[in-house]
Amino acid sequence: MKRVLFCVAILLLASGWLFVAPKAAITVRVVDETGKPLAGQPVRVSTYSHTEPGMEFGQDVWEGRTKLSDTNGVAAFVLRTRLYEVMYDVYPKPAGYYTDYGGEYCFERDPSDRWEPWNPTVEHVLKRIKNPVPMYVRYFGSGGDKRLPATNEAVGFDLMVSDWLPPHGKGAVADFIFRLDAEELPVEEGYYEKKPFAYRLHKAKFTLTFSNPGDGIQPFRVKLRTGSGLRSPTVAPLDGYVPRLDRFDNLYAQDRGEHNFDDEEQNYLFRVRSEMKDGEVVRACYGKIYGRLGWDWKGGISFLYYLNPDPTSRSLEFDTKRNLYKPQKGETYSPGP
Repeated sequence: MKRVLFCVAILLLASGWLFVAPKAAITVRVVDETGKPLAGQPVRVSTYSHTEPGMEFGQDVWEGRTKLSDTNGVAAFVLRTRLYEVMYDVYPKPAGYYTDYGGEYCFERDPSDRWEPWNPTVEHVLKRIKNPVPMYVRYFGSGGDKRLPATNEAVGFDLMVSDWLPPHGKGAVADFIFRLDAEELPVEEGYYEKKPFAYRLHKAKFTLTFSNPGDGIQPFRVKLRTGSGLRSPTVAPLDGYVPRLDRFDNLYAQDRGEHNFDDEEQNYLFRVRSEMKDGEVVRACYGKIYGRLGWDWKGGISFLYYLNPDPTSRSLEFDTKRNLYKPQKGETYSPGP
């Protein structure tokens, strides 16, 4: 009987019935893009609290609490958690803010009776809806196995027409100029510990350039599934654009010690169709690429782009009901702002 009771106790401990989770304290401060505190915003925190007994290993239970931010934009929480990670969400109220995906905070591991640091303050920015405009928006490469029509030469791409320039397509303006220089090596040159690689070795260099002085691109990073539904700034910056983007794959990347691919948190702002006066850009079309600029050494290419066609506007807020690009047959996607 004692052995049975001992085994039951062990099972109860394993399932979380007898273990009290450490406390965690966290404060979320909600502000707008100017840093002004936002009162009355519903803030919810959630975390793993315990495991309910059940088949096999039981069922993990996540619990949450919701408070309204006070006049200082602050909502403070104390809760118990078995996980070092606490998620928080902000539900913008009233209308006039972009949908928000919240964020997460990771405490230090191995606490005694509470997670450290105790009661950190995380600032969370809600972005106001200011000036959504119609744009040309397309995920190029989805479903059609889109590829560069030629390698080892420059190929222009028209963002408004969403097609290559002649003789490869019906585009008229080379907003982007892509070039892929690729070299396939004999498989017998690719030995590692006297065993051949499972694929053929290759060298590939992918380059993006532009047509006009003043055109260019600049990267910005945003964590996935956190923060505002509007990943980009509301207005494109005037400075920081570079006229060339180089990416290297496989042996070129090894030779140069450079990163060979974008990761999922990489995004870009760009400027095209620039008009200059006295060395300054006076008119241009601005846009953004959400996510990676994908490519491979065989010429495959994919990217989700947004282009504001108004050369007098730098707004990067897309009016999701006014996509100027008309999807082709088989294209079924709903781009966000």
